[in-house]
Amino acid sequence: GEIDMALTRRGLFAAGAAIVGADALAAARMPEGIPGEYSFIPVPQNLGRRIFDDVSLMEANGVIGVDYDTMASEWALKPLMYYAVCRAHFNPDRLDYDAVADDYCRMGFGAAARPVRDYFDHLEKACATAARQNHDGTDPITWEQKVEAACRVAAATDYGYLLERVDEARRMGPEDPAIRFRLDRLAFGAELGRRIYDWRAGRMNADEKSAARDFVVEYLKGDPAALPADSARSSSIHYFK
Repeated sequence: GEIDMALTRRGLFAAGAAIVGADALAAARMPEGIPGEYSFIPVPQNLGRRIFDDVSLMEANGVIGVDYDTMASEWALKPLMYYAVCRAHFNPDRLDYDAVADDYCRMGFGAAARPVRDYFDHLEKACATAARQNHDGTDPITWEQKVEAACRVAAATDYGYLLERVDEARRMGPEDPAIRFRLDRLAFGAELGRRIYDWRAGRMNADEKSAARDFVVEYLKGDPAALPADSARSSSIHYFK
């Protein structure tokens, strides 16, 4: 798998990318209102703290091996989640989630770390809000129930705020092209989430749906790893139809 943000210290992440994902652990918290990962619609999200704490708890109780069902590889939507779960698996310094998240933002975005951390903190709050709304003592069963539950994270997200945080980070003038690339990817994720939510809410006319499909296709020409092939195909063909 491609890891733009792996920051390959200790050689962990290049090897871990192929085997580490978040779906299984997020699904383990499903009774608390998280329908697996919110993978049923491609919107940005951050369940990193919950996943990090779960992996750390398992490690503290002697778990010596983990087999993950899948890794969505939605790098425009869940990069901090992937980083956090990798760090939870190899954490000799016993760092907590906040230290890991700060490390990710600092190493990945340099002087623009603060607005990027604000971006992910907002997504964490949106996921927590959705989980509370979804928690009714039962699990979503049908596909439509799962999508409806997943849509609540989109409804709880302020996409304008996310894009403002990216613009703030850009105004800090990072010269490293890799940092600018990562900021573009975060902006794409936020804009994709906004358009997915508008589409799901029935707020798009035919021209806007066509523009949304073109938006996905054009961005992915320059950054094909931002979404896996199935999500990209769904976003440009199935979604916005």
